[in-house]
Amino acid sequence: MALEYKVFQPKKCADEETWKVDLGAKVELFAELEKAGADRKDDLQLFLAEVVWSVVRNDLSIPHAVELISKTPVAVKEPLQRLFADALWVVGFAATEAPPRRESRDEFYQFVALLEKERVIPARLLALGLETEALPPAVCQIQTLKKKANQAKTKARYTITR
Repeated sequence: MALEYKVFQPKKCADEETWKVDLGAKVELFAELEKAGADRKDDLQLFLAEVVWSVVRNDLSIPHAVELISKTPVAVKEPLQRLFADALWVVGFAATEAPPRRESRDEFYQFVALLEKERVIPARLLALGLETEALPPAVCQIQTLKKKANQAKTKARYTITR
């Protein structure tokens, strides 16, 4: 069963002019949802999740998605950053744990890495909000983290048995 978009409608734009028009409409929709406040919070969260899904499903290119998010207040307002991090976690978990195809996982990893590189969402929030395997190397070295976690478990086990 294919995912149907309810709030965010991705379009594959062949030229930059079409993309700029579509970008303006999507930024305007986001502003409208944000201005509505608590009444449309669910729609705002769905909008952000659908942006991430559109990247994972290759319905929207990664650079266009990052540009879209950077044009919204997500890049400067912490509550919106947390909401976006939640959307990233939900979609990322689905894309990395049981992906229908490996490309979904790769698209998600590249998207998160570009979000961090462009400083759309702070590295600290990514580190706190995403699964360890979904973090880009610039945020956290996964092997080092796993090694430190293993050392902590070993030390705790040794201390308890002593």
